[in-house]
Amino acid sequence: MSSVQNPLRPELNDLLLRAKAGDADALNELLEALRPLLRQWAERLLDPRLRIRVDPSDLTQDSLMEFFHRFAKFEGSTTQELLVYLRKILERNHIDKLRSELDAIKRSVGTEVSLDEDAGGRDLRARLQAVITSPSSQVARKEQIEQILAAMRSLPDTQYEALMLHLEGHTHIEIAEELGKTESAAQSLVKRAIQTLRLQFPEVLSSESGP
Repeated sequence: MSSVQNPLRPELNDLLLRAKAGDADALNELLEALRPLLRQWAERLLDPRLRIRVDPSDLTQDSLMEFFHRFAKFEGSTTQELLVYLRKILERNHIDKLRSELDAIKRSVGTEVSLDEDAGGRDLRARLQAVITSPSSQVARKEQIEQILAAMRSLPDTQYEALMLHLEGHTHIEIAEELGKTESAAQSLVKRAIQTLRLQFPEVLSSESGP
């Protein structure tokens, strides 16, 4: 990670020192002063399409609350050290949000929902489940999952939304209503999204590949 620049007011150093000395008011004032910066970082980190499920304000608040509870363990004494510490908390929480997105897919994989075979939904669920439960090493599996999620998030907005809704078990009619499309258009969006993923990960998602 590149070095974190300190755009904050010099007087925040005083707030930090007072907070470390046990001044609860100074700690609260410090957290509120840091909120706009963390919100800015959160907006940069979050994929715009993930914001449908995760608000940057929520990510900011979660990170500030975690820092509040961990403040006694913070060993730094300058705002520069504080910013690095906060950035790590924010980025870790951001990763947790991405994992939550994967968990949503994992839950949908295990849901018994009848999907159109032509759209490939049932097949895609089975193959995603195979990736998730693969006996391969944890590192390799994590990298593969992250690559698939990254590919999903790189899809055009409407395809991404249609695919996520489809994986969550929504029918094409429900997807059409949610996106303001016709049923045939919704089905086409899902099908194109799955075809794109299969082209990128033929060894995992291709209908010709093994289970």
